[in-house]
Amino acid sequence: MITNFEQLTYEVTTMEKEIASYLAKEFNKNHRGKDNSITSSKIIKMLARKSRKWKMSDSRLRKIINYIRNENLCNCLIATSKGYYTSSKEQDVKIYMKSLAQRANEILHVRTALSNQYTKRFKKKI
Repeated sequence: MITNFEQLTYEVTTMEKEIASYLAKEFNKNHRGKDNSITSSKIIKMLARKSRKWKMSDSRLRKIINYIRNENLCNCLIATSKGYYTSSKEQDVKIYMKSLAQRANEILHVRTALSNQYTKRFKKKI
């Protein structure tokens, strides 16, 4: 769970693990390569058609995608502005990892700035 986002980032439920398994198979079978990417809104609609119980928000879908990746249910699952897809192309994976590193770096920059602001405002260091 992430502080201040507990309602969105709680641990993956048993039902969500079932969804993750289904999605991993779906990605591996039907969404290989950029040309076969699928947006989160289409994934959510697809899941709702599959089962009434499988309705969810974008944030829960991202949590499930995170689970799929961390549990190695799907190999090289990439996200772009055009959607999710699996890739067997080394360059695609390298570009995506670079994007992740850049985003992580931006988060660290924000934390550093806030830490400096905190020190200035409250006259103490974290």
